Amino acid sequence: MKRFLVSFTITLLLLFVMIGVFVYIEDPFYHYHGPLFNEEAYMDNAVYQTPGAAKHFTYDAVIVGSSMTENFRSSWFEEMDLKLLKLSYAGAKFRDYKTIIDKVFESGNQVKLVMTDINEFQLLSEVEAVYEEYPSYLYDDRIINDTGYIFNDDVFWESADRALEAGFYHDLKLDDSYTWEEAELFSEENARKDYDTFVEQLKLSCEDGSYTRSTREEMLEKCRQNMDYLIYTIKEHPDTRFVFYYPPYSVLFWEEAVAEDNCEDVLELYRVSMERLLTCDNVLIFNFQDDEELVTDLSRYRDVCHHDPQGNRFIYECVRDTINGSGKYCDAYIVNHENIDEHLDNVRRILEDYQSEAEQLEN
Repeated sequence: MKRFLVSFTITLLLLFVMIGVFVYIEDPFYHYHGPLFNEEAYMDNAVYQTPGAAKHFTYDAVIVGSSMTENFRSSWFEEMDLKLLKLSYAGAKFRDYKTIIDKVFESGNQVKLVMTDINEFQLLSEVEAVYEEYPSYLYDDRIINDTGYIFNDDVFWESADRALEAGFYHDLKLDDSYTWEEAELFSEENARKDYDTFVEQLKLSCEDGSYTRSTREEMLEKCRQNMDYLIYTIKEHPDTRFVFYYPPYSVLFWEEAVAEDNCEDVLELYRVSMERLLTCDNVLIFNFQDDEELVTDLSRYRDVCHHDPQGNRFIYECVRDTINGSGKYCDAYIVNHENIDEHLDNVRRILEDYQSEAEQLEN
């Protein structure tokens, strides 16, 4: 019996060691290193893979953004002589952005450019809110709690999947990370369905008394707090250029704002946030909310907000040409102190024209 117990214990320990070594070598969340043995890096789990990728990959530019940034491709930025790492994080709030940006600048990479989107839900979030609680063993530097990673059954099976994919499929590329480009996702039907669902839910919440609406001052106070947080992060890195852009939501997003009677409040959030960003010398701001051709073409949306990958390519080209100082889209959609009102007035006009055309069709 004693011999059996000793043998069993040794076998069990060896098994744990083998599992730990396998997870360490495969390292699906890049906690210890980047891909080995010529495996291709691929990212599809932002919460778990972002800190490791930021730490161990080589790059000089990053995209740190919400789901609106997922259809950018890192390879495009090679045209700008940049090696870009896309660290998209669906649902990310500004606290998430800071966590990611901190990891980026702790990596030792010389970061020339950080590109980020600005969204209404972020401006209205609680300043310390995060999209999802982080697994501490991936975000801190304490070796003692790495057992939560090395001996995690989910991580083990993720490691096995990655090993199989590397050995048999070879079709997962870093450039494809997070992308969702299937043509069937985008249609006017899908966009209107999302809008109709919102309106129905709004109607029900008004009827049962559960609907609450923040005042403009309450909204602006949250916006100011969030912008203070973001501005602090920008000013920590004065030698890096930050590119912020306001994504081209469809006109149905503004129709939702009209339904909630806060369209002007949201536009004021944009004004306040743009003005705050313009206080930083190392910032470029783009506003695509008034790209009428795109925002009124509902066939290019999967819901009221998320546009097709061609929209991401267009945004990239505007940024590329503006930074290079030449090209078709040089200075297109750029925001400065002199044209903020023009940008916001264009959004109002697009909405009014859309509503007028819809009324004519109904009649």
